[in-house]
Amino acid sequence: MKNISKEANITIRYAEKLLVEFRKDFGNISKNELIYFLGLLSITEYL
Repeated sequence: MKNISKEANITIRYAEKLLVEFRKDFGNISKNELIYFLGLLSITEYL
Protein backbone atom coordinates (compact mmCIF):
# COMPACT_ATOMS: atom_id res chain seq x y z
CA MET A 1 0.00 0.00 0.00
CA LYS A 2 2.89 2.36 0.71
CA ASN A 3 4.27 1.96 -2.81
CA ILE A 4 0.86 2.40 -4.39
CA SER A 5 0.15 5.51 -2.36
CA LYS A 6 3.52 7.04 -3.28
CA GLU A 7 3.21 6.24 -6.99
CA ALA A 8 -0.41 7.40 -7.27
CA ASN A 9 0.07 10.33 -4.88
CA ILE A 10 -2.79 9.21 -2.61
CA THR A 11 -2.98 8.30 1.07
CA ILE A 12 -2.42 4.75 2.26
CA ARG A 13 -5.97 4.64 3.66
CA TYR A 14 -7.45 5.67 0.31
CA ALA A 15 -5.38 3.00 -1.48
CA GLU A 16 -6.73 0.39 0.97
CA LYS A 17 -10.29 1.59 0.34
CA LEU A 18 -9.78 1.28 -3.42
CA LEU A 19 -8.50 -2.26 -2.98
CA VAL A 20 -11.62 -3.21 -1.01
CA GLU A 21 -13.86 -1.67 -3.69
CA PHE A 22 -12.03 -3.50 -6.50
CA ARG A 23 -12.43 -6.78 -4.64
CA LYS A 24 -16.18 -6.14 -4.22
CA ASP A 25 -16.51 -5.27 -7.92
CA PHE A 26 -14.97 -8.63 -8.82
CA GLY A 27 -17.37 -10.55 -6.57
CA ASN A 28 -15.67 -10.37 -3.15
CA ILE A 29 -12.58 -12.23 -4.31
CA SER A 30 -9.44 -12.45 -2.18
CA LYS A 31 -6.54 -10.06 -2.62
CA ASN A 32 -4.45 -12.87 -4.10
CA GLU A 33 -7.17 -13.69 -6.66
CA LEU A 34 -7.41 -10.01 -7.62
CA ILE A 35 -3.66 -9.81 -8.16
CA TYR A 36 -3.79 -13.00 -10.23
CA PHE A 37 -6.56 -11.68 -12.48
CA LEU A 38 -4.82 -8.34 -12.92
CA GLY A 39 -1.70 -10.24 -13.93
CA LEU A 40 -3.66 -12.20 -16.53
CA LEU A 41 -4.98 -8.96 -18.00
CA SER A 42 -1.54 -7.30 -17.92
CA ILE A 43 -3.10 -4.37 -16.09
CA THR A 44 -0.35 -4.29 -13.48
CA GLU A 45 1.95 -2.40 -15.85
CA TYR A 46 -0.50 0.52 -15.74
CA LEU A 47 -0.82 0.63 -11.92
